Amino acid sequence: MSLHRRVRAVVCAVVLLSVALPAPAMAEQEKTVQWNENWPRVRWIEILNVIALTIGSGLVHATPVADRARWEGPILFDGPARRLMKLDTARRQRVAANISDYLYKGMVLAPYIVDNYITALGVHQNADVALQMTLIDMQSLGLSGVITLGVEHATGRARPYTRDCTPGVPGPDKIGFNYCGGPDDFQSFYSGHAAAAFTMAGLTCAHHQHLPLYGGGMPDVMACVVMLGLASTTGVMRIMADRHWASDVIVGSAVGVINGYVVPLWLHYGFGNRAKALPTAVNTAWGLFVPVPQVYEGGGGIGLTVF
Repeated sequence: MSLHRRVRAVVCAVVLLSVALPAPAMAEQEKTVQWNENWPRVRWIEILNVIALTIGSGLVHATPVADRARWEGPILFDGPARRLMKLDTARRQRVAANISDYLYKGMVLAPYIVDNYITALGVHQNADVALQMTLIDMQSLGLSGVITLGVEHATGRARPYTRDCTPGVPGPDKIGFNYCGGPDDFQSFYSGHAAAAFTMAGLTCAHHQHLPLYGGGMPDVMACVVMLGLASTTGVMRIMADRHWASDVIVGSAVGVINGYVVPLWLHYGFGNRAKALPTAVNTAWGLFVPVPQVYEGGGGIGLTVF
């Protein structure tokens, strides 16, 4: 197996297993996960906001990126951090970049599958909680994506590796991993990987802080701690691969925490208007049928539940 495939397999396994480790204990817990009526449910305007953010991300992504640097060079401690953390071979930088890519993708996907679908919907048999969590996640991640893409396109900060490029000559930098002269050169500020990773980590912390998805106590605390650790690793790897300055990662992390943790608390869990919100599902004569993974002693299966 190639190094590329080994890295991908290890990172994917770490992301999925670290989030799913408390799962065996969940089956033994009573189904006590309920949406507190004091928490406003996702409003229709927020659902429309999710759609608008999705369309907006596509429109911003389609706009041309800067073809020259509007902002170059380090600020504050960027220079010393780069000298200390940048890896010195193309192979090592490639491994760091791959780890950051796989962690970023895995962290965006795993909470939807493990927490929302398997745990809230399957183990706890609560479609209401699963629906609220999914819509909250989609809104926070969409908000983080639109802001990140907009700032990247508008700022045009040169990536750190461009300092090792030959001016006017497309090709690899001096180390040989990052490519100079492409449209990616001026999208350094801020780190989208760090923003997305910390958005999902913040969402995980907010959900597990208020809902005993893993039975409460240490398992739910560890879900938050592990996701924060993986998000931090993602950001560090972006610096080690010479893809971002340290300030890019710090700002991206802060944006992720605000969108992933502060916004859900403000809108739903802890802050803001607690008035009863509009329902997010339309009741019919038959109800809303949802496929649910059934968990029982000695096995499992797929069934249907009516919400």
